[in-house]
Amino acid sequence: MDSDGLDGTDRFGGAVDPFDCETSPPRGQLSLSAVEAAIGVAFVLAIATTFAVAPPDPGTETAQLDAYATDVATVLGNEGGTAVGDGNATGAPLPAAIATPATFAAEREAIDARADALVPDRLQYHVKTPHGGVGIAPPSGATVGRSTLYTRNGRVVVAVWR
Repeated sequence: MDSDGLDGTDRFGGAVDPFDCETSPPRGQLSLSAVEAAIGVAFVLAIATTFAVAPPDPGTETAQLDAYATDVATVLGNEGGTAVGDGNATGAPLPAAIATPATFAAEREAIDARADALVPDRLQYHVKTPHGGVGIAPPSGATVGRSTLYTRNGRVVVAVWR
């Protein structure tokens, strides 16, 4: 009958010394400093990942978009558009360009070209005037920055969105 050593004998019937290293099964041991180093590396990587992947504060993105919208409104209100299109556009500042529906129709393309040049490529814009709008209106759920410009010929709202 084979014994598993629990009764003090080996499988050949001889006595087993529980403290004999030569007959005990071989076991590997992991260095404690290696375990500590692995835990430390995992901790540092977790912290670095948190900073790298964490989304930015939502308020800062809206503030940046508001700044872009304010810049576009200021430039359009003071400088106007670039004279492009059918030859009727004068590149007049926005207050003069929105005086009547006819002047807005003549200046629409110039306003659109100037606003497009002012806004970074990764962003979209929409300029809403009393006589119509230029650009693409922001979809619902988009992060939007807005600026309102009050002129003698009406209110202009500039929206810049991502």
